[in-house]
Amino acid sequence: MPSALFAARLKAKSGAEMIISWMIGEAFKMGATIAMFVAIAYWYKGALWLPLLVTYIVALKTDWVAMVLR
Repeated sequence: MPSALFAARLKAKSGAEMIISWMIGEAFKMGATIAMFVAIAYWYKGALWLPLLVTYIVALKTDWVAMVLR
């Protein structure tokens, strides 16, 4: 979800605006990710944090693994 919002924001800009939009988009993406983790902590009190965070990190790194294996 955060990456889709980032891509939509970046697609709307071009040239020098794109660099600033990239930085703002990255900050927005990090903020949206943190907000989702806070929402999980608030609404799902019984969440198992270790598996959740490990799965999140593995999902973030799959593109790096794919590049290495390519």
